[in-house]
Amino acid sequence: MSTYTTVGLVLRRFPLGEADSIVHLLSKERGKLDVVAKGARRPRSKHLAVTQPFVYGRYLLFPGRTLERLNQGEVLSAYRRLREELDYFALCTYCCELVDKLLPVGEPAENVFVLVKGLFDYLQETPASRVSLGNALTFFRLKLLAALGYQVDFASCTNCGRGQELSTFSFKEGGPLCAACSGRDQGALAVAPAVFASLVKLSSLGWPKLGIIKLEPYQQTIEDLLEGFYRYHLEVEAKSSEFLKSIRR
Repeated sequence: MSTYTTVGLVLRRFPLGEADSIVHLLSKERGKLDVVAKGARRPRSKHLAVTQPFVYGRYLLFPGRTLERLNQGEVLSAYRRLREELDYFALCTYCCELVDKLLPVGEPAENVFVLVKGLFDYLQETPASRVSLGNALTFFRLKLLAALGYQVDFASCTNCGRGQELSTFSFKEGGPLCAACSGRDQGALAVAPAVFASLVKLSSLGWPKLGIIKLEPYQQTIEDLLEGFYRYHLEVEAKSSEFLKSIRR
């Protein structure tokens, strides 16, 4: 087997032995890759910079039976701001953990790669006064669901299709229920129509326009809705969720 080159984003990094690291890399062409970086935790290692969390780089890898091996790397974008600002670091850590847990190794996922890089670019390049971390988190969660094949229609009742009087969100049914259909799920989450309208609008925006919509009055309901959906349908909870919540309080 010969070496190959790929570009990718460092999702997470774990210590291995005294000086090595295991890097979970999101490759544009090959999806998630688990990579061993020999000596990467030594202060003068040539692999130290390219294995930092959230780095975007070009990597020369040698394929292995279960783990790839890092031969060389080049930093294309360091995204230092994402590591130096605690609230940015907490948000990116959470989002990367979600991606890491939800993507299988070795399956191409270019749409997820584009989404993660879009988050990094938004946080790195947008002036702090215009960054909306709450909107960025919600937007990322919504788009990640879509990238994984979960098309949730927040504009209409998942049972009858009506677009009026939406009053609850059913995890079991996988979407909103109107007042007439709410009896289908007694455990559904109560959600105001304005929340559904805001989610529809946010989903239609791109990264540069995230700040034009104000979600703060609905933030807790949105958190409960999306976290509940991820738990119910994807059976995933990120350990870094509590860290993110503590930073945002």
